[in-house]
Amino acid sequence: MKILSIRLKNLHSLRDEWHIPFTENPLRGAGIFAITGPTGAGKSTILDAVTLALYGKVPRNSEKGEVMSHHTGECWAEVDFETAAGQFRARWSLTRAHRKPEGNLQPVQMSLAQLPSGQILHSGTTEVTSAVENLTGLDFARFTQSVLLSQGEFAKFLKADSNERADLLERITGTHIYADLSKKCYEIARGKLEHVVHAQAGLRTGLLSEEQVQQLSQQLQQLRQQSNQLAEQAQTLQKQKQWLLQIQQLQQQIGQEKQQQQQLEEQTAQLQPQLQRLHRHEQALQFAPELAEYKQLMKVVAELENTKKELTENNSVLANELRKITEDEKKLKQRSDAAQNLLQQQQPLITQTIELDVELKQVQKTLADIQNQWQETTEKLNRQREQLRQNQATAQQQQQQQQELTAFLQNNRHDEGLVAALPLLQEQLSNIAQMNGQLAQQEQKELKAQQEIRQFTNQIKQSATELQQQQLQVTQYNNQLQQSEAELAQYPPLQALNSRVSEIEKWGMTLKRQKQLSETYLEQCGILEKLREEFTALQQQVKEKEEAIRHTTALHLEAEAHQGSIERQLQAERMAAKYEQDRLTLISGQPCPLCGSTEHPFAHSHTAVEISQTEAQLKEQQQKVKNLQTEKNNLEKNISLLKQQCEQTEKNGKTKKTELETQVVKEFNQLNTELNAQHNINNPHAFEDLLAEKRQELQTVKKQIELREQADKKLQEVKEQLGKVKEQVLKIQAEVQLTQQKAVNAQKDLDNAQAAIKEQRQDINQRNAQINALLQPYGQQLPGNAAQIEGLIQQLQQRAQQYQTRATEKNNLQTQMAAVSSAIEGFQKNVSELQNSLTGIETRKAEQQNRVTQLQNKRQAITASFIHKDPQQEKTRLETERDNARTDYQQLKEEHTQKGARLNMQKDLLHQKSEELERKTELLNYTGTELIGKIQPAGFNTLLMLEESLITEPEEVAQIKQIEQDIKKQTEQLKGSLKSAGNTLQTTLALQLTTQTPEEINLQLEETQSQKQTADQSTGQLTQQLEQDKQLKAENETLLAEIEKLQAEHARWKKLSAIIGSASGQEFKRFAQDITLQQLILQANRHLRKLNDRYQIRKKTDKELEMEIIDMYQANVSRSVKTLSGGESFLVSLALALGLSDLAGRKTKIESLFIDEGFGTLDTGTLDIAITTLENLQAQGKMIGVISHVEMLKERITTQIQVHKKSNGASVIAIETVSHYS
Repeated sequence: MKILSIRLKNLHSLRDEWHIPFTENPLRGAGIFAITGPTGAGKSTILDAVTLALYGKVPRNSEKGEVMSHHTGECWAEVDFETAAGQFRARWSLTRAHRKPEGNLQPVQMSLAQLPSGQILHSGTTEVTSAVENLTGLDFARFTQSVLLSQGEFAKFLKADSNERADLLERITGTHIYADLSKKCYEIARGKLEHVVHAQAGLRTGLLSEEQVQQLSQQLQQLRQQSNQLAEQAQTLQKQKQWLLQIQQLQQQIGQEKQQQQQLEEQTAQLQPQLQRLHRHEQALQFAPELAEYKQLMKVVAELENTKKELTENNSVLANELRKITEDEKKLKQRSDAAQNLLQQQQPLITQTIELDVELKQVQKTLADIQNQWQETTEKLNRQREQLRQNQATAQQQQQQQQELTAFLQNNRHDEGLVAALPLLQEQLSNIAQMNGQLAQQEQKELKAQQEIRQFTNQIKQSATELQQQQLQVTQYNNQLQQSEAELAQYPPLQALNSRVSEIEKWGMTLKRQKQLSETYLEQCGILEKLREEFTALQQQVKEKEEAIRHTTALHLEAEAHQGSIERQLQAERMAAKYEQDRLTLISGQPCPLCGSTEHPFAHSHTAVEISQTEAQLKEQQQKVKNLQTEKNNLEKNISLLKQQCEQTEKNGKTKKTELETQVVKEFNQLNTELNAQHNINNPHAFEDLLAEKRQELQTVKKQIELREQADKKLQEVKEQLGKVKEQVLKIQAEVQLTQQKAVNAQKDLDNAQAAIKEQRQDINQRNAQINALLQPYGQQLPGNAAQIEGLIQQLQQRAQQYQTRATEKNNLQTQMAAVSSAIEGFQKNVSELQNSLTGIETRKAEQQNRVTQLQNKRQAITASFIHKDPQQEKTRLETERDNARTDYQQLKEEHTQKGARLNMQKDLLHQKSEELERKTELLNYTGTELIGKIQPAGFNTLLMLEESLITEPEEVAQIKQIEQDIKKQTEQLKGSLKSAGNTLQTTLALQLTTQTPEEINLQLEETQSQKQTADQSTGQLTQQLEQDKQLKAENETLLAEIEKLQAEHARWKKLSAIIGSASGQEFKRFAQDITLQQLILQANRHLRKLNDRYQIRKKTDKELEMEIIDMYQANVSRSVKTLSGGESFLVSLALALGLSDLAGRKTKIESLFIDEGFGTLDTGTLDIAITTLENLQAQGKMIGVISHVEMLKERITTQIQVHKKSNGASVIAIETVSHYS
């Protein structure tokens, strides 16, 4: 690969666009050239442009935004290169938004083009870098190793100690990957082992045998059959319970509805007063319009009376107000005239004062301007004086500072050379600090490895003890397992025991049912006898009620007859009372207007008729007739109900008898058949002894089941504990194996650390002596620890920086002193001019102040009589007083006129209202008299009685009517509901589902449900146990297959880890570095023979990474590389760098090389050797670029790419051929 040209724009300090053509003179014919310039000018940026264009990266790992020059909006790099495939152009570019410096960074753009056509072959970062690698055969890492020679790194490599040499070789060749591979392999192998142990720990123990599974399945089938039978029995009992509950609810409903019927009758009686009031309201309703008219007239009359009274009082008040207004008019007329006279007197003085104020204002304005001018001049003078004083003080300080800086520079002149020597000192001190840090790390590794070895040894001992204990427990649990199996064999199978329990429970339920049927039979027989007695009693009650109704009917007919005679008597009395008023108008001898008789026997000697007494007798008799009728109706209802009860009782008796014969006795006999027994239904007590025997037998069998289950549970617990202990044993064995491997690795780490510590301490002692020699001229010695070394570096940096700073300060101070001296002269001149100006201003100011005083005294004499010192305000005040007086007078005069007119108008209105009141009063009297005459025949003696009879609220009337309708409607509904409920009750009773009581049904249902629940729980437990066992067995099968795979995988990684793996990765890394170094020496010797055939490099066989030099001119004598002179070190390090270039470049032919380091510390003789070496390298057909700021190197290499640094921080590139100077 060959670089043809480089183009770049705005990279780091190289602003603008630059082109470096290697195919044009002077670079084309030079072969070797130098890239020169001061530190920080941008020499290495040219190499950054090459790697950016090809790979989009720079060796210094800068962020992409840091590559672009400051205050620019774009940057790019372009490289033309040639390979066996042809010539190409790679381009990299980066821009900000809108190409403005403040814009956001945009994505990087890369392209690869064919030359000379310019056709774009690839674009995009990934595609371009991949294409460049394919064309050149180099990725970014191999390119930097093969084209950008690391000669300086190899120079350090030759002088470094063993540990530092390993780190340098790792950084130069990239062999750190082998340590990562070793650690990764070790970690994977350990992880695979942990997976195996974890999987083995997951295996389940204590699973059921095939015989146990078959036995549990049979038990499960029996329990399910028993549960189904109990469910059917519970369903039958539930239907019987619902039937009894329905009968109870219907009976409750009938009782509640009869109670509601009685409540409706009571509500009807309570409503009678409201119904009578409603009747009176309807009678009085015809007179309501006339009554409302009368009340309206009363309201009008009352309002007229109030109006008349108010008008009379208002007229009196208005008359008094008119008298007061007349007096106030006279006073206001006098005040108005006085105010007008005062205004005319003061007018001349006010005018004169206003003229004085105008003149005074002008004089005061002039005085204020002079005052402002005086103030400004005074302030300016003070500022100039202050600045003069400050500059004089500054000049004095600067003179003192100049003396101090001169003394400091003289006293510390030996620090002047520290600036140039500081980089080498920093490098040496940093190296020793790094070596001390590496030594501390190795000591820490040694301590850590020792602690780990002790820890792992203790862990192995503890695990061994714990393993012995666990194995002892395994033996104990095996013994317990044998005992539990023997104990379990003593009992019958659980299936047989459960079957016997089911038989006993079924027998007991049958006996309980027979006992219930026997008790029910005797109870029903007793009920049947009671029904016979009840039927006889009801027939007797019917006869008694029929006799009572005949007697009540006779009394009712007699009472009705007596009521008719009283009604006729009352009618006669009312007729007599009707003509009582007419008798008073009869005159003896004159005919009666009704009958025509001239004789009037009752005219003067009549008797008073007591109508009220007869009416009371009639009401009493009517109530008696009503009571007899009610009693008769009740008797008829009772007879009807008693007859119904007789029929129902007779029917119930027949039903009970049929039920006993068809249900109870029949079921009892069937149960006898099932039991193959001859139990007597008339003796329920005989079943108690039979049930007691079955209970005792059931308890015995259940106790056997309980004991067997306890033994079975104990057996399962022992199996489970045995499985756990075995699992713990496997786990401990795996942990011991893992801990032993860790202990072996820790011992390896300890050996490596101890060897490294010994070698590092020897290297540190040699380096300490070299550094103390460098520090001696500056009065310092190498400190004893890393913190003090860092402090020494900072101290030296501060001394160098302080010396440079003071020198710069002295130069700057001299410039500042000249400027201050010039400023002092200017300020002194300004102060003198301002003082003269201030004197003239003060004279004009005194003249204007005297004029102001004269005008103020004159004005004060004129305005002595003013209330307001402002003449305009005084004039306004006087005019306001005059206008106010006139306004008040006019307002009062208008008020006088208005109130006089108002008084006359109210007198007329009073007269009108008085006349209207007399008319309305007469109309009210007439209307009342006429209305009374109309209402008295209707039974209303007064208007108040009429008004009280009316119901004013329509809602109340509607409410009374609605209540009456609701009661009637509810009465009809209750009759229908009672009839429906009675029919439903008869239909339900006819079903005859059971003869037991609800309490008996509930007890039997609860017992059945409890038995079913027990069976279901046992079914669920057995089902769960079988399913769990099945699932655990399937999981174990899957897990065993997985464990087999994991063990195979672990064996494969274990073999690889035994070869290359370790916890630290150091062994395999050293092995790889050793092979790499051998290959590197082989390639380096090939180049070294071409550069100088005197020397050969050889690796020491007894130490890792140690090399020695074979001197071919001295009988092949060998010596350490640390004894090489400067020139020899350059030759060897360059040969190693070229060898690495060959290794990295593989089969790629490298025709362009760049060296960016390694010349700064060479003396004159060594530098000659280096240049000669490079010239020999050039003869091999390679283009070589040397980056350096060493002056002697610039003189030896005439073709140069010069990078010049400008004052603004930017740099420029110039390609020149420099002449030699002697």
